[in-house]
Amino acid sequence: AIAERLVASVATTSAVMDFLAEPVYRERLEAVKTAVRTMVTGTVLDTAPGGILTAVAAPAENGRPAAVDGDAQAAAEDHARALRRCEGLADALGLHEPLKSAMASMEKGLMARAHALLAQYPKAAGDPDDAETAEIGLFYALRLLELVAGPAKADQLRTAIMAATGEFAEE
Repeated sequence: AIAERLVASVATTSAVMDFLAEPVYRERLEAVKTAVRTMVTGTVLDTAPGGILTAVAAPAENGRPAAVDGDAQAAAEDHARALRRCEGLADALGLHEPLKSAMASMEKGLMARAHALLAQYPKAAGDPDDAETAEIGLFYALRLLELVAGPAKADQLRTAIMAATGEFAEE
């Protein structure tokens, strides 16, 4: 939100400066844009793997699903939202390629984690507590994928999860 306000202020000020044609002001505005770009890159793009992917537990060696860390999940959802909000700043800050790369990496990483959890689900399905824990983990991974890649890209995973967990049978 701070970055969005700063970029909007820079854009407005830049429009006014076009009339003045003062190179000193242009340099100052570029310095502000560079600082905002650095802040967004350092706090959102570069930290996305640690902020988003680590919230989805890797499949356990023993086959028992790991419980979801609610705080980590909430923080990951906030991080995913921040990543998506960067789309509105990409033009002004020249972040199209880094953002595209970060989004693709998060989508690929979340899909890999979710499919690994999905592959392990049958082992957990025999125990009601393990099944519930595994389902919560799967749906949290799905939620993060929806936030990062959008609901259309998450739909195939949603269908696979619902088929594996028997959700379709209850309808």
